[in-house]
Amino acid sequence: MMRCLLVVFFTFALISPAFGRIIDVPAGADSNALQEAMDKAGPGDTVRLAAGIYRLDKTVNVTHGGSPGQPLIIEGAGAGKTILKGSKLVENWQETQPNVWKVSGWTINSQQLFVDGQSLQQIGEQNIWHAHMQSTGKTQLLIVGKDLGDLYPGSFFYDQNTKTLYCMLPDRSDPNGHVMEASIVPGQLLLANGISHGVVRNLGFMHSNGSAAEKLTGLVTVVLGVDWTIEDCAMKYGDGGGLAIVFRDSVVRRCDMSYNGLVGVAVSGNWKPYDSFKPDSGVHKYAGTPPQNVVLEDLNITHNNYRRFDRSWMAGGMKLIPGVRSVTVRRCHVTDNLATGIWFDGDLGNNRVEDNFVAHNFGAGIMNEISIKEEGDTYGILIRNNGVIENDTQGIYIAGSNDAIVENNTCYGNRYNIVLHGMPRPQPDWGNTLVGNRVVNNVMGGPIWNESASLIDMVVFTGKDSSGNVVRDNFYAQKPGKTILLSLTTGGYVIDGSVHDLRNPSGLKSANDLGYAQGAKVGDPQFMNPDTMDFRLKPDSPAAGKGWSGKDLAR
Repeated sequence: MMRCLLVVFFTFALISPAFGRIIDVPAGADSNALQEAMDKAGPGDTVRLAAGIYRLDKTVNVTHGGSPGQPLIIEGAGAGKTILKGSKLVENWQETQPNVWKVSGWTINSQQLFVDGQSLQQIGEQNIWHAHMQSTGKTQLLIVGKDLGDLYPGSFFYDQNTKTLYCMLPDRSDPNGHVMEASIVPGQLLLANGISHGVVRNLGFMHSNGSAAEKLTGLVTVVLGVDWTIEDCAMKYGDGGGLAIVFRDSVVRRCDMSYNGLVGVAVSGNWKPYDSFKPDSGVHKYAGTPPQNVVLEDLNITHNNYRRFDRSWMAGGMKLIPGVRSVTVRRCHVTDNLATGIWFDGDLGNNRVEDNFVAHNFGAGIMNEISIKEEGDTYGILIRNNGVIENDTQGIYIAGSNDAIVENNTCYGNRYNIVLHGMPRPQPDWGNTLVGNRVVNNVMGGPIWNESASLIDMVVFTGKDSSGNVVRDNFYAQKPGKTILLSLTTGGYVIDGSVHDLRNPSGLKSANDLGYAQGAKVGDPQFMNPDTMDFRLKPDSPAAGKGWSGKDLAR
C-alpha cells in the first residue's frame, strides 16, 4: 500500500507543473501576506483566497502575469464568500455631546464611514475634488454641510486639524453596538499595471480612500495589459470607481459594480499616459488606435455616484473615454445611477451597445459623445435592441458624433427619447460634426416625464456641420392626451426650428417631406405591460419588428 501511495505522489509531482501551482491564502490575511502570494505566482499558477474578510491597508499589486494558454488565476471561494475590504474597524467610540460620537487620534482622512454596511453622508470639504467643485460653483450635490455643527442623523465628519472622527448614526444610537468601518486604502485594492494573461474571479472588493490621495480610481484596476478575464466578482462601495480598465482582448462578465462613489466601470482606449492628451486635438488624436476587442457582458451596474460628484464629468454607471474602439457592452442592467448610464466619450469605431436594460438614471440613458468612425470600421457605434426607460434627460443621445446606428431600441418615458444633437461643439477646432447617423426601427413614447417637463420623442439638429442623418421607420407610441413631437432644430431642442406633432396627418406629412419621418407609424404598440417594465410586444402589435425584444433584464 505504501508503495502505491509513493507512486501516486510521484506521478502528481511530475504532472502538477503543467497545471501550475496552487498558492493558498488563508482567511483574514493582510496586505503583506497577499502581496507575498502575488510575488510568488507566475504563469499557470492560482492564487486561491479562502472564504472570509480580508482587511487591507495598502494596494496589492499583481507583479507577474501569465502567458498565452497559462494565465495567472486569482480566485475566491465562491460568489460573495471572499471579500477584500480597504477599510478598518473603528471601535471605542466616545460620546462627546448628545448623539454625537467621536474617536480621537484618527490620523486618516477617511472618505467613507459605514455602519453595518450602510454608508453615512460625509460632511464638509474633505478632498481636492471637493475643492474643485467649490471653485467651479458646482457644490449643490457634492458637498453637504461644512463642519461638525452640520452633523445630522446618518452622517460623519472628519476634523483634519484635531485628527478626530465624528459620527451620528441614523437612529442616534451608540456606534459601539454596531459594525463601524472607515476607508483607509489610498487607491486600488488590486492593481495590475502592465500585466497580461490573467483571470480574476469569485472575489468581492469593497471600500477605498483614493480621493483623499487625489486618486479617483477603481477598486480593481487593470491597465496596459492583454488577455484578461474578470468574472463573477463584485466591486462595491469604492470611494471612486468599481472597475477601471485599459486592456485589450479581454472580457468582464457577470460582475456587480454598484454603490460606488463616482462610477461603476471606467474604460479607456488610450494606451499612453493620460498626461499626453492635449485638449485642442480632440478624439482625432487617437486615430490609428488598434481595436481593443473587449466585451463587458451580464453586468449589474446600479446606484453609482452615491457621493454625488459632478455628473457632467464622468460620474454614473459606465464611462468609456478616450479612444475606445471595438468595445461591446451587452446584456447589462444599468439603473438608478446618479448620472448617465452608459457614456461613450471621444471614442472610435465599431463599439456596440446591445441587449441592455438602461433605466432611471439621473442623466442620459445611453450617450455617444464627440465620437468618430475609425478608418476601416463599419460604424462609429451600434446601439441596438436596448430597453431605455425613464431616464432623467435623453434616452439615447448621439452628441456631435458620426456614423452611429440606433436601431430596434425601445425608448419609453425619457424626457427626450432619442436625440441627434450636441451641436455646435464648444471646441470647433476639434472638427466634431453630426454626420451620417441612422435612427431606424425604434419604438419611442411613454408618458410625460414629469409635470414640468415636456417630453419630445425625437430631436434632430439640422444646422451647421450636420448632414446625412437618417430618421425613418420608427414607431411612435400614442397615449390619450399625449403630444408626439419631432423637433428639427438649428438651436436648442425646440427653438430656431420646426416642431411637428406626429399625431396629426399634417404634422406627420411635414416631417416626412423634410426627410425625417419616412415610414413612421403612430399608435398603440401593444406592450405586454409597461407598468411592470415588460416591453415585449404582443403578437398582433402594429410595431412588430421594431423596438427592444424585452429580454428578462428589467429585474
